[in-house]
Amino acid sequence: AAYFAYWDAYLKAVREPVNPELPELQALMTGEHMRGVTRNLRNMQGSGQAVREREGSQYRNVLKTVELDETIATFTACTYDDLVTYDIATGEPIDDSAATKQLEGQMVLEGEQWKVAQLAIVAREDGEDHCPG
Repeated sequence: AAYFAYWDAYLKAVREPVNPELPELQALMTGEHMRGVTRNLRNMQGSGQAVREREGSQYRNVLKTVELDETIATFTACTYDDLVTYDIATGEPIDDSAATKQLEGQMVLEGEQWKVAQLAIVAREDGEDHCPG
């Protein structure tokens, strides 16, 4: 559940107005991943960019595998990303590509909360949704 909550919070943070410090996103990340995502969101904010869903968006996240070892969960996932990155001032798209992204990562248990500690795109296929399910 924390994995999907992370993506919900991330989508909230990248929408206009972009919010790098969104508390619900910050609470679901840790370590270098948190620093990297926050930095990327600050860069978006500074360059006047945001993300929106295209009309009829099919954006989704699928958790494929999870290996649990007490306080560490290693996972593979799939995201179909047809979101649009755009220039806030003009509304013009900067990136309106659609792609299936294969992800690998780790979540760690800090206190009572699972947090994303690592997340990497390991494969990308432009075009149609190829995520399972």
